[in-house]
Amino acid sequence: MSKDCSDTSQATGFHHVAYACRDIHENHRFYEDLIGLELVKTEVTPYGDGFFRHTFYDTGDGSCLAFFDLHGVGEEDKDRTDISTGLGMPLWVNHIALRRNEDQTAVITERLQEAGHGTYTLEHGWCRSTYVTDPNGISLEFCVDTPGFEPDRQRALELLDAIPESTVKVI
Repeated sequence: MSKDCSDTSQATGFHHVAYACRDIHENHRFYEDLIGLELVKTEVTPYGDGFFRHTFYDTGDGSCLAFFDLHGVGEEDKDRTDISTGLGMPLWVNHIALRRNEDQTAVITERLQEAGHGTYTLEHGWCRSTYVTDPNGISLEFCVDTPGFEPDRQRALELLDAIPESTVKVI
């Protein structure tokens, strides 16, 4: 029996997600040396009167976290890579979350702190998240399932228009 390849409802996961970086070497030191993601591909591409580099870091499952290093390809301000705060939102809104276990998170957190990067941890009830801000001003999360959550599509749909009965100040 042949498989129906036209069904797009079941993605197999991300191939990569890409962000702009401020400094390709600082970015590389952060993501490979401190976070432990291996650089697996770099492309250098001419574009108009400039060029860009596109780097890919393996997240551990074959999907990649990618970055663009832009040089004269239409960028207004190369230093404005801070997605959330650059748009006037709290830092934690747009972020990258990597699934890690407790041991991996502890090792990464120690390396980050030794390198002078501040981290903080939040307990969400279904996961424990440790956060750091990367060299590009992007919030990076290491998410440890404790125990994770059970998918509940019906409840998720019901809550799409929900408004909390009371608000709790979250900082």
